[in-house]
Amino acid sequence: MFAELLLTLVTILLLWFILENYFPARKYAPGPFRLPLIGSALSLILNRSTPPFILFQEFSKRYGPVCYISTGQRKMVIIDDFETAKQILNHETWVNRPYNQRIGERSFGKPLGIIFVNGDSWKEMRRFSMRTLRDFGYGKQTSMQAVLDEEVKALISKVELIATCPEPIMEIKHLFTMPVLNILWSMVSNVRTAEDDVKLRKLIKLVDNLAKANPIGGNILSIFPFLRFVFPVWTGHTMAQKCHKELQEYFRDILERRRSEGSYNDDKRDFIDTFIQEIDRHSKIGSNPNHYTDEQFITTITDLFEG
Repeated sequence: MFAELLLTLVTILLLWFILENYFPARKYAPGPFRLPLIGSALSLILNRSTPPFILFQEFSKRYGPVCYISTGQRKMVIIDDFETAKQILNHETWVNRPYNQRIGERSFGKPLGIIFVNGDSWKEMRRFSMRTLRDFGYGKQTSMQAVLDEEVKALISKVELIATCPEPIMEIKHLFTMPVLNILWSMVSNVRTAEDDVKLRKLIKLVDNLAKANPIGGNILSIFPFLRFVFPVWTGHTMAQKCHKELQEYFRDILERRRSEGSYNDDKRDFIDTFIQEIDRHSKIGSNPNHYTDEQFITTITDLFEG
C-alpha cells in the first residue's frame, strides 16, 4: 500500500515537473528549472550568499534579458534590458503592485498606502502624494537647496567633530540616514529632527529589523506563506508584526496630536496637515469609496518613512 502511494506521488510530481518546464502550452520565458511546490527556490537557496540583484543579473546573462522564476506561490519575471523595462514601466497595464494577505498585515488588512497596493486607491494616493510633496518643495531646485545645504553642513560638522576625537571612529551604517530622512521629513512634517532624537532612532532601528525579517530577496515565507502561523518566531513574522505595530502607533500619535492642535484647519504647513484636511473633507461629504482615512494616512506615512 505504501509503495503504491509513493509511486503515485512520484508520478504526479514528475508529471508536474514536465508540464511546468517543457509543455508548450505552459511555456514561460526561459529561467532556472522549476520543481514541484518550491519552483525555482532551489536555485536561490544554492546561491543564497549572492545578493539577489547580482544573482538576477547572472540569470539574465544565462537565460536572456527576460527570464522567469517562481518561488512557491510567487511568480516573477526578471527584466534586464533598459528599453524593455522602460516600455513596461510606462504602460498602464503594468502599474499594479503586488498585494496579498501577508502584505495586508502591515496595512490593517486592507490595500492601503503607495507601495503594496494597486487600482484606484494607489492611483489616488500616488497623485495626492506627488502633488502635495511638490507643493512643499519636493523636486524644486530653489525650495530644496536650502534644506540640502543645511543637511550637508550638519553632516560635515559631524565628520569634523569626530575627526578631532582621540579615536576618530565613525559608524558608517547610518551616516546618511538622518540627512536623507530630514530632507523628506521637512516636507512631510515641517520638522527637522535632531541627530540624537531617541524616538526617531528607534524608528530607524524598527525599519532595519523589518528589512531583516523581510529581506528584499524574499525568505521562506515567499515560498510557504502559511508557515508564519506555524513558526512565527523562526520565520521572522513575530518581529515584523511587532515592528509594524510600533510604526503604526508612532504615526497614529502624530495624527492625533495634529488633530488636537487644530492648526491644520487654518494653515497647511506640510503633507500631514494637507492629508488631515482631506480626511475631514471626504468624511464630511461621505465619499464612497473613501481613500482618505486614518488608516490610509498611517500606512502612507509609513511607506514614505520606510522608503
